[in-house]
Amino acid sequence: MRDTAIAGLLFVLAIAGAETGIAEAQEEIEPEAIWSGAVPEAEPECVASIHLYLGNPRESGGAYGHAEVGSRRCASPELPALAGAATEPGEMSTERVRGAWVWREAVWAEDPAALIESAQAAGLSVLYIAVPIRQGAIERPDALSRLIRRANARGVAVHAVEGDPRMISGYGLEHARQRAQALAHFNAAYPRTPLSGLQYDIEPYLLDQYASAPVQTFAQWAQALAALSAAYGEPVEIVVPFWITAVPGGAAALAAAAPSATRLTVMAYRTTPEAILQAATPLLSWGDTYGVPVAVALEMGALPDETAEVYRREDSGELTLADTGEAANARLHGRTVPGREGQPAFTYSHSVTIPASRISFSGDYAALASAAEAVEPRFLDFRSYAGLVIHGLIE
Repeated sequence: MRDTAIAGLLFVLAIAGAETGIAEAQEEIEPEAIWSGAVPEAEPECVASIHLYLGNPRESGGAYGHAEVGSRRCASPELPALAGAATEPGEMSTERVRGAWVWREAVWAEDPAALIESAQAAGLSVLYIAVPIRQGAIERPDALSRLIRRANARGVAVHAVEGDPRMISGYGLEHARQRAQALAHFNAAYPRTPLSGLQYDIEPYLLDQYASAPVQTFAQWAQALAALSAAYGEPVEIVVPFWITAVPGGAAALAAAAPSATRLTVMAYRTTPEAILQAATPLLSWGDTYGVPVAVALEMGALPDETAEVYRREDSGELTLADTGEAANARLHGRTVPGREGQPAFTYSHSVTIPASRISFSGDYAALASAAEAVEPRFLDFRSYAGLVIHGLIE
């Protein structure tokens, strides 16, 4: 009897030990991640290193922001083909603009004359302004009308700009539709001084859902743009990152958004002519294909330097990279884990500082003008090229 009881106890302990071993093995394969995020243009088997950027300490307490490929073991991937019928030469009428964003209402509402003087001094032909809207109506319609009248008299067009990642679905989209209708109502109420257009800078990739569902997120973005264009009553301008055609769902969403677009603005936020050309060229080519004018945006505002942790590919490491079906997803673990087929591991190597001068001209207008002078002759090779828009020029 005693031998039977002991045997039974040993059997139970063996089962428990086996279950513990299985659980430990599963934890070894899929440990808890302390951070995860999509990595653009990443095929796991081809990635040699990953840069993991720290977030802005003022906004996130130093938490991780985003990841990108640092170096590759394979040749750089070609951009996905852009489906669609090419437009015939001469079919597209492209006005070349010089534009700037004005995000603070006080800049245009309190001293419109000074704003227009600044715009003319900078050679601007378009201002994109944030318009305050409360309870479905523009707050200061008469002030907006006066600004438009003065600006138009000096050859400067005024467009409204809207932007919030939450605009792609649910309450955020409904709220955005109401705002678009308020802007359309202003145009109807002030037929002599209507807005020259409406631009959307939505940036859906800033949403938490983008890391695990980029294709769905970009599809919602395209659908939202169609709904907002319908609410406004005419096509709208769209702002996009330069890498949109190189990430899952980006090219398809851009194609779906094309009928809603009167102009595309690509954020080619780089400061050397070579880097600006590399960033802007895919979208200018897209514009030629789809018959949509494309403006190129550059950054002029003051930005902080960025810090990135560099992780190099090893047999095991604190970071893994896997293809989730929609995108390559990086996972940072609290300990070292082994890599496996289809999910390579990367170990921390060192940290680097990425200077803000890589992205922004930081108030150096002469440097911006020099870069623009170098790239514009190349941009003119594209029928879609529609001018330059500067972020951070007017604060």
